[in-house]
Amino acid sequence: MDIKLANGHKKIWILGAVASGKTTLAKALSESNYCYQYELDNLVYVRRKSGNIRRSPEDVKYLIERINRSESWIVEGVYRDDYKILLELSDLILVLDTPIQVRNDRILTRWAKQRYGFESCHYEPTIIMLKSMFEWSRGYDEDYSQLLDLLSPYKHKVQIVDLSDS
Repeated sequence: MDIKLANGHKKIWILGAVASGKTTLAKALSESNYCYQYELDNLVYVRRKSGNIRRSPEDVKYLIERINRSESWIVEGVYRDDYKILLELSDLILVLDTPIQVRNDRILTRWAKQRYGFESCHYEPTIIMLKSMFEWSRGYDEDYSQLLDLLSPYKHKVQIVDLSDS
């Protein structure tokens, strides 16, 4: 997929389910367009070896506002109310529409790589985490129409990216 920042799109939010390709796309766009890429989970959580600590919504908003001081950026993550400010700040909102079977395959492959030390992650790759990722993926599909409703006032800057051929 070859997406360029065009038409003044300098501030991009990539939304999608677990294993939909958000991070992969964000990294590719970041490299090809010379701008920073941020994983929104890293704004929500302070990463510690002893376990992640959730930041307050005010702290998350502050961090997003700091990122927004940059001329261009790419953020990626699932939708959370903590990120609502991004609806206004983003020039372009890409919603990745990746089939659940593709996501399920990616979840299992990613988990196995993380479990056996071939890929790093910000969490302990346990069976419970694997189960949670499958549940989050299903939940995303169940809530998809609500997400589209939430995005409807911003339809002028929303693009649904069909990844059914992935």
